[in-house]
Amino acid sequence: MSVGEKLKLFRNKKDLTLKELNKLTGISISFISDIENNRRNPSIDNLKILAKALDVQVSQLLDEGTSRLPQKNISIDDKLDELEEDMKILFLKAKKLSKEDRQKVLKMMDIFVEENNN
Repeated sequence: MSVGEKLKLFRNKKDLTLKELNKLTGISISFISDIENNRRNPSIDNLKILAKALDVQVSQLLDEGTSRLPQKNISIDDKLDELEEDMKILFLKAKKLSKEDRQKVLKMMDIFVEENNN
């Protein structure tokens, strides 16, 4: 599920219209709509603002792996192997990004790790 789809899901769970979310965040209605329809990607700052308005963690908007959570009987080695494979895929994708975009990805990862370690 994309960031936009999750944003729309959480907004609908809070029974908020685009206009109401705009008033809570100061982010334009058209920009929120573009995010929800996967036409634009929010900045880290906008993700923080949106997450706060929706009473969710930034990681909940970013986490794409919720549908494949590990089962209890998977060993630590299996989890590490899966993580290593995921990191390889991310690395290959990141090589195509500009330096600025790679920095944004690293900041998002830092936020995600920080929120999940608290």
